Amino acid sequence: MDKNLKLNLVIEAQKRLIENPRNWAHEITHHFRVLQLANRLVKKEKLNVNKDILEILCMWHDVAIKEDLSKRRDCETTAEYLAKSFKGEEKEIIYDSILNHEFGSTPKYIEGKVLQDADKLDILSLDRLNLDIEANEAGFSNAGISKKVVESILNEWLPIMPERYHFNYSKKLHRQRLKIVLPEFKKYVASSK
Repeated sequence: MDKNLKLNLVIEAQKRLIENPRNWAHEITHHFRVLQLANRLVKKEKLNVNKDILEILCMWHDVAIKEDLSKRRDCETTAEYLAKSFKGEEKEIIYDSILNHEFGSTPKYIEGKVLQDADKLDILSLDRLNLDIEANEAGFSNAGISKKVVESILNEWLPIMPERYHFNYSKKLHRQRLKIVLPEFKKYVASSK
């Protein structure tokens, strides 16, 4: 991979995430945590991945392309935007991995599977929850919506997450993180009642 292209894309993603994050759960620190988790998964599972592509995927997966005013999903417009910079198999991996990183989808490539697991593991992050609470308290986001999202995670996502991970280490991390974050999620939801 062209290292200048990679560097320019990472810088562009960082700029977009700082200047115009999709929301407070999908800002720049989320993307760095996903990259750290992805690298951990690769190491623990001894996976053979294209690390340059994986880094780009982790930095771009939740970037909203605001220039696209269509009603398409953010991941679709981002996948198209990012894939334009590549050719051949790299283009296919990037397009498929971004398009299918959401938990109901199934990525075809190993890099997409690593991204999907790392992204979902970040849901179980106290850093992410605390950032959202701080954004609510500062008036940057809607506490009611945030609490509904956490309720949805508790009632809909957590019961199905373990079976949808692609890697054993993801399942192990899920169990470890759940012990820490579950009481905080419940306390957060209860605080609104």
